[in-house]
Amino acid sequence: MPRSHGLYISYCTDYPNQVHQLIVSVSKRVYVLKNRELKFQKKPVDINLDNFQKAERNLLIHYIIRDHFSNAFYGEIHEKEAPEDVRNFLYRAWSQKEDYPFCGIPDSMIVTKTVQRFAPEIVDLLSRLNVKIIDSTSGFQAGIRIIRTWEEELKFHYKMAPELKTIEDVQFNIDRFCNYINNRSKRNKASNITIWENDVKDLRLPKAEDFLLRNE
Repeated sequence: MPRSHGLYISYCTDYPNQVHQLIVSVSKRVYVLKNRELKFQKKPVDINLDNFQKAERNLLIHYIIRDHFSNAFYGEIHEKEAPEDVRNFLYRAWSQKEDYPFCGIPDSMIVTKTVQRFAPEIVDLLSRLNVKIIDSTSGFQAGIRIIRTWEEELKFHYKMAPELKTIEDVQFNIDRFCNYINNRSKRNKASNITIWENDVKDLRLPKAEDFLLRNE
């Protein structure tokens, strides 16, 4: 699965849910207003997952799981003032959903050291679930490109969809939002989620008791 390319290592996967990528990233351009609407700004703020609590604005925190084989992904948005437990997010990401087919625990998962510092409890969780951790080795693996796409979609739907103005609007409709983004075909190729559905093998679904979920 790993392939060396000089100074970095890439990964070639053979089927969906073989390798997932976990991305937790503080937005540099999107924050939540007092009326709960999202606000987009052109100039990025100098902030990251290690120091986001120092930010004056209530910035978004993006949580995303991407399947390496198909590029299909599930994501959520939360806010700096109420960051989500990553275990809760992973449970939802890997569970079956009513409006989006993506689900299943992977064999391995790419996780940056920054995310491991933010949520050290996931190291034990993944060990108990027999999910191998792969350290990220590049900006691509850290999720730079997918975060850009994710925020562009948020901005587009904020402008075009009156039901997606506040953070709660997006959170309530997140399954349909993810399904819409991942169902689009690109250059006459099948959509991400179609590739995932056509090639996914046996699903390993999460059990709530394995995740030590909060507020359940």
